[in-house]
Amino acid sequence: MTLYQKLAEVEDKISSIEVKLGLPQRKHLLVRHQTLNQNNVRLITDTLILPKPYITNISPRFANLQVAFEGVDGLGMRVINSLLDTPNSASFVYAIENSFDYQDELPQGFLICPQAFTSYTQNDRIAVGLAMEAHCSDDQFDWVALIDAGPEMSLTAAQSEGLLYNSPQGHSSFYYPHLIDLEGNIVPPSAAVAGMATRRYQTEGFEQPPAGAKFPLLGVTDVFTKISTQQQETVNPLGINLIRNLRNKGVVVWAMRTRSSNEFYTFLNTRVIMNVLNGTLRRGFDNELFSAIDGQGMLLRSIYEAAYTVCARLWRGKALFGATEKEAFEIKCDFDNNSREELERGNVLLEVYVVPAPSMEKLLINTIRVSIGTLPLLD
Repeated sequence: MTLYQKLAEVEDKISSIEVKLGLPQRKHLLVRHQTLNQNNVRLITDTLILPKPYITNISPRFANLQVAFEGVDGLGMRVINSLLDTPNSASFVYAIENSFDYQDELPQGFLICPQAFTSYTQNDRIAVGLAMEAHCSDDQFDWVALIDAGPEMSLTAAQSEGLLYNSPQGHSSFYYPHLIDLEGNIVPPSAAVAGMATRRYQTEGFEQPPAGAKFPLLGVTDVFTKISTQQQETVNPLGINLIRNLRNKGVVVWAMRTRSSNEFYTFLNTRVIMNVLNGTLRRGFDNELFSAIDGQGMLLRSIYEAAYTVCARLWRGKALFGATEKEAFEIKCDFDNNSREELERGNVLLEVYVVPAPSMEKLLINTIRVSIGTLPLLD
């Protein structure tokens, strides 16, 4: 079998897996360049593009969200002497740190790097996961990292590894165990989780958590490690998101927590809501930059009204919690919170206070038996 045939098999296998998971196929994995020399002999050069992290982009719109995937095309290696080098963890860290530019204005989304969690040592996996967290928590990006546990780990080992990640404002989420795909391969869960999340966002809105029986994972048949309800109740409060194969439900993500110990950022949908809000506001005032600050407050009022419109749309879309707009958000941008000194420096402060919609993780049902003639009690 030739090198090209071997690589073609790899490409076909990867493409079929990504199709089954609902992900777009990778482009330019193998580049073949053919030329003729002066003797009309065909020369073939194969170039293999390095595996790369993906960002699932959630366009910051409030209805019919568009979802796409961005790859990293800047890194590559040439095939020399028919030997393929397996990328190490440093390659993934480099790609994460150098592949994205905030000026490209990529929408908010998920950063996944599943191949980095298929092998390697724990230290290597942690290095990649921490690089993902550092990138996603950069306020110029505001993304969410979906971090995989290592392969073929016990729940105890996965719990220990997951606790090594800390995400102060919930920009990272940790998933266990690995999954069994349609061809019987053991695969990391992050790609399937990202695919499920984007399906739910397109259907119900980005304020919904990427979990639950309504949206089972596609392209997989089972989990590598079975999890009991008792085990779930032990590790879920620790921020270890378990994937389970439940009767009549399928393979489902049965948790929605981040790696944050901050109660404001416990749940993943809170982080996504804040990411969409932050990204929308960051890109919403380009026309106001480099404008004169008038003494009548017209510029400040214009900024206030633009931010109000964004928050009102979020509230109407149920991403912010409150019976009224006043209960859901508050905005301030006037001369009270903008001192003369800051204005002289060219700085204008916009303060936006919001209450993201919480999510239901448990339904507590209390049934009470009463005697005949007791009811009604609740009038």
